[in-house]
Amino acid sequence: MIANVTVYGSLGIMTLHFVLVTLHINSSFEVINKCLADILSEISRETSNHNPNRNEISLSYIPITSINKAIDLLGNMERDIKMTPRMKLARQISALSNGFVRTCEVMRDLNDTENIFLLVHVVVITMYLVITLNNLIQAACCITDLKYVLIATECVWFACHTLRIVLIVQPCHRIQEELSQTKMLVARIMCEVIHEADPLFDEMDNFFKLLHLNDVSISVMGIFSLGRSTISTIIGGATTLYVVLLEL
Repeated sequence: MIANVTVYGSLGIMTLHFVLVTLHINSSFEVINKCLADILSEISRETSNHNPNRNEISLSYIPITSINKAIDLLGNMERDIKMTPRMKLARQISALSNGFVRTCEVMRDLNDTENIFLLVHVVVITMYLVITLNNLIQAACCITDLKYVLIATECVWFACHTLRIVLIVQPCHRIQEELSQTKMLVARIMCEVIHEADPLFDEMDNFFKLLHLNDVSISVMGIFSLGRSTISTIIGGATTLYVVLLEL
């Protein structure tokens, strides 16, 4: 009994730590997505008010990445070089992409650190579910005045074990949703930025590449990624294991 309480308490503390860190990571992705959504709204508003052609963009935005465009601008050197709105947005995109990469690095470090804990947690919870199912079946088959009390108790334990799975899985699922939202926002912004001379073009192209290079997720020893489907997988696995043990 004491051993069970110790194991359950230790897993509870580690679960709380894991959940708090994953929620913090998720909040970072939420901030990034909010900034991207604001940038997309601003770009869409500019596009609806004015749709410049390629020549106008080439003469308006600095830095110039093409030697030919630089030569074309020699006759316009008397113009004051000012920070254009698109250049400011480009700097924001650059800061967001850096923040995205650093957040992904934190997520990788968390996954590497908690790999063993996640594996142990999944195995222990699966075994607890098997034991609870066994106790539930025995309580349903027994003939005693406390039959319904025992059944209710085992149902409560089953719900508690399932809740522990949800506590682990739900933050990971939310992170995956935010990553999907980031990809969608970046794709929508790239659809708005079609001119190579636009300062946003290179930054968005860089952000797009970083998204593919940082396709991260929280997994259990690389065996499977944690998501809402993991809940049904663990419960189904526990049920299958219990049926197999009955047949032995």
